[in-house]
Amino acid sequence: MLWILLAWGSINIQAQTLRKSSVNKRKARTSIAKNHSKKSSHKKLSQPKLKSKVKTVAHSTLTIGIAKDGLLRADSLFKSGQHNMAFPLYLDYKDTPLMKASSLKNLAICFKETGDFLNAQKYFKRVYLYDSDPDSATELGKLHLSGVSEIPKNALLAKDYFEMAYRVGNLEAGFQLGRLYWFGANQIEANFPKALDILTDVGQKGHTEAQWMLANLYTKGTPNTPKNLPEAKKWYRLYNQSISLKNTLISNN
Repeated sequence: MLWILLAWGSINIQAQTLRKSSVNKRKARTSIAKNHSKKSSHKKLSQPKLKSKVKTVAHSTLTIGIAKDGLLRADSLFKSGQHNMAFPLYLDYKDTPLMKASSLKNLAICFKETGDFLNAQKYFKRVYLYDSDPDSATELGKLHLSGVSEIPKNALLAKDYFEMAYRVGNLEAGFQLGRLYWFGANQIEANFPKALDILTDVGQKGHTEAQWMLANLYTKGTPNTPKNLPEAKKWYRLYNQSISLKNTLISNN
């Protein structure tokens, strides 16, 4: 009987030990499960952030696309002569990296047409510094030659701009430079032979105002351009041909 009781006690101790072991293992599994659940929950929370980033990139791409469309529309309106409609579109993007040099130049022209010469100068200068644009250099020369608005009058700086543009073939710059040498200006002495060479060059290449000026000079005669009616007729004829060509081009467009 004693042996039976001892055996039963031993079995009971083993059972309790196994139970405690099982309970401990269960607690351990529960703890692991909770930690795993937390980790899984953390991963799930991170997903919306990823989606948010994707959404932000998509929105940014869409915004850039809309901006490019706006600028393309502005360029199209400007090209068709509707500067007043293109102007507000350009203003929306004037200081963004999306503005190309050609669009910046159009914006500068719009400012000039509205009488805002300071902003016109600002954007013509930006285009000139960007790619040494001869048209912008010519416009800057004109602004400094006349000294409009708060822009200081500076004939020497104007001459520099005109010379830079004329060297690369800008006819308007050549005409302005020729007039500057013909009439002279503050700090710039008149140089009639040089003026005549430049005016003749751009006139032969089709600049209408140079052709008209030369025709008048030879018609009236001056100490530096003696009266020469055959030469005057030649320039009047070239002027009329240039005007006819321009009118034809305008009507075709």
